[in-house]
Amino acid sequence: MPITNHTYYSAETNEIVGKIPPWIIRRGNVVIFVTFVTLLIMSCFVTYQDKIVTTAMVHYSNNQFIATAMAPSKSFGKIEIGQRVIIKLDCYPETEFGHLTGTITGIDTHLQDGAYPININIHGITTNYGSYIKPIAEMTANVEVIIAAHPLILKFINPLKQIISR
Repeated sequence: MPITNHTYYSAETNEIVGKIPPWIIRRGNVVIFVTFVTLLIMSCFVTYQDKIVTTAMVHYSNNQFIATAMAPSKSFGKIEIGQRVIIKLDCYPETEFGHLTGTITGIDTHLQDGAYPININIHGITTNYGSYIKPIAEMTANVEVIIAAHPLILKFINPLKQIISR
């Protein structure tokens, strides 16, 4: 059986549908280039925070909150006294109440249950949303220790440096 090719379009329609106009290709290339350059420039100014996420027990005594977090041994070497910490209390959902901030005041180098205890001094009893946290004797929390803040572009450049240096 012979194969037949049926064309139901006129010559003008085939000319328009069959070929993409060059001006569309040029403008598309310009839009892609401008978008790429804009993202590249923005990545130089936007910072990315390296952090370690762990759990903590928050205690209230002497009119202040103090937390004891258990840092995993995998990333323990990056933790230093004075680093900033974000505390998200389980009793107070972060989306509604916000989070507390603090700093690391002490690091214990004795391994306990596969993790190292770190002491955190919490700055005040008001969250970043302005919500007052009622004192409760003990609360559990998720803690983010901010290790470093780098421009986002370094997240792309550093792996390339490692590949090139090999």
